[in-house]
Parts: sequence; structure tokens; C-alpha cells
Amino acid sequence: MNTQFAGKRLMCALAFIGLGVVSGAASAQSQEYRRGYDQGYRDGMAAAQSRGGQEYGGRGRIHIAEALYGVRDASCDAREAVRQMIGRYPNPTITAGNQLCGDPARGARKRLTVTYRCGDSALMRAQADEGDSITLNCQ
Repeated sequence: MNTQFAGKRLMCALAFIGLGVVSGAASAQSQEYRRGYDQGYRDGMAAAQSRGGQEYGGRGRIHIAEALYGVRDASCDAREAVRQMIGRYPNPTITAGNQLCGDPARGARKRLTVTYRCGDSALMRAQADEGDSITLNCQ
């Protein structure tokens, strides 16, 4: 009986040693991951500061001043839908359609007109007929 008890104690001791080795390796990997993550963050912040805080080739983020979808006498405000579609992309593509803000003129061929600026630039305008796409260019 004593030899069985000694064997069990030996197995438990080996198991604890094995767990210690595995957890030590996992901890080392975790620390290495954290160092890489921190360095990437620092590099990204330094790059943003070197551009003066502006994005996308130095021209700045896209700001939507106005987005109208429809025809001359019947249109809807598509500004919020366009803002959601562009996110933080430098050159987003937007498809003109009823998904923007509904159908303000049933049966008529509608047009999307977007007035926007890139950072502090002058206002620009882009237009697309229903079913067509436009790309807001900030480069």
C-alpha cells in the first residue's frame, strides 16, 4: 500500500511541475503579445501626430454638409444614412437608392446629391442617379 501512495504522490508532483512549465510559457507569450500591442499603439499614435491629427493623406475626415435624395420638388434628407455608410473610410462608395431615406417621389427617377468637405477643405459636391454609385474622394 505504501508504494501505491508514493506513486500517487510522485504523479501529483509531476503534474504540478508540468502545469508550472505550461503556465510559465503561456505567461511569456502573453507578455510578448502585450509588448507588441503596446508598440503598435505607440507607432499608430506617433503616425497620427506626425500628420497633425488628420487622416487619409492629410486632407482630413469626410464631413457631410448635405445629402438630398429625390427630385427637385420631392426629396428627403439622406445625410444620416450617408454618414453611416461612409464610416471612417477615406474614399467611400455610396449607392443612390430608396434605402437611404425612403422613396420621396414614386415612379420618378431620383438623384442623390451629396455636399461634403474633407477636413477643412472647400465644399465639394457629388451626384448619382438612382441605382448608380458615387465615390467621395478625399485625396
